Amino acid sequence: MKRILLIGGYGMLGRPVARRLAEAGFPLIALARRPEAARELLPEGTEVIEGDLRNPESIRRAADGADAVYINLATENHRAGFRTELDGTKNVLKALGGRREVLVAKLSTLRCQRTGWWLDMDQKFEAEEAIRSSGHPYLIFRPSWFYESLPLFVRKGTLIRFGPDFLPLYWIAGDDYARQVTEAFRQGRRDRVYEVQGPEPLGFDEAARRFIAAYDPSIRLRHMPLWPMRLAAMFQPQFHTLVQLSDWCSTHREENWSEETWADLGRPGMTVEDYAEYIKATGDWPSK
Repeated sequence: MKRILLIGGYGMLGRPVARRLAEAGFPLIALARRPEAARELLPEGTEVIEGDLRNPESIRRAADGADAVYINLATENHRAGFRTELDGTKNVLKALGGRREVLVAKLSTLRCQRTGWWLDMDQKFEAEEAIRSSGHPYLIFRPSWFYESLPLFVRKGTLIRFGPDFLPLYWIAGDDYARQVTEAFRQGRRDRVYEVQGPEPLGFDEAARRFIAAYDPSIRLRHMPLWPMRLAAMFQPQFHTLVQLSDWCSTHREENWSEETWADLGRPGMTVEDYAEYIKATGDWPSK
């Protein structure tokens, strides 16, 4: 079994992947700035090594003996001196040095491309390009929106949608995504880019209404205009990201681009109602 180093393995989308990999028998290592917090969230038996993406030497120590690296990073403040998504990925590649046999896998985004205006996607695209040109075998996973995003919009009993409704998206559950990632590792896949989508296309409002009905009908759905956020984005980078995300999802229509992924790695099956029941059963309410 490949020994896999997890970079960003204990966040909202990293935990399902870590859990499924561990269940499949893969030995896991995790790089963590806060080792104690990581140990509480990661599967039992995961070797946790203290380190920081800004420090390639700490990554090198964690990667010593690893056969593969799985990278799950977030695009955060694009004005920062260190861009976690892009500079963190480059530091991982730097830390691997001449060990070109190590497989590098990464969470990206659906149909990732250079846009020239959406900073999140442009940074993810550059990170993909760095991996593909590195000489390492690679796996790149490009998911659509996760059901786990819906609870993040709930504040004080209200689920808030900013701006116009999104065009239909093939939402996917983190656990379905984790199953596909695990299957790719199990099969020994390499040098592949997988578009990852769920079983059915839903606009944001339809997904939100169905989630509310299944999870807690007392939650209200509220619509808010985008212009206050556009104004706030002039001063706070996190709002800029949300504005660009809304602009993209309300103007770009998804098609089913995942038939090849389903053929190789299995078809996802979890609906938004299934996801709501999963939260009720596990108490695993997502947070960033």
